[in-house]
Amino acid sequence: MPATTGKGAGSASLSYDTATKMLSFKVTYSGLTGPATMGHIHGPAEIGKNAPVAIAFASPASPIEGSATLTDAQAADLLAGKMYVNVHTAENKGGEIRGQIVQKLIKKRGGHDRAGRLSLEAVAAAGRGYRRR
Repeated sequence: MPATTGKGAGSASLSYDTATKMLSFKVTYSGLTGPATMGHIHGPAEIGKNAPVAIAFASPASPIEGSATLTDAQAADLLAGKMYVNVHTAENKGGEIRGQIVQKLIKKRGGHDRAGRLSLEAVAAAGRGYRRR
């Protein structure tokens, strides 16, 4: 993703159920150069590399909420940290903010809850493509 000059920022909170392969997500953002024109989850890609759309969001308006059932390949990419959230604007057609999806560090449960759901997050900032808290 090429660097952008905007001041946008965003975050995504995701939950992945390993039994059903259901990925649920909530993406929020602010400060974009204009209205979001589209948003997606892309993969597979290492940090800083580009990849095709894996999951298209129904609406790009913040907050973006939804879910999708992953294929086996998508599930493997998600767990390997090879998927990212990307929000596009008219000024930044290739994506204004982007955040790599990584596992949250949960000390007591190792990232999983009792039902086999994995907690994930992505933090995005314009001009960087990836920023980790």
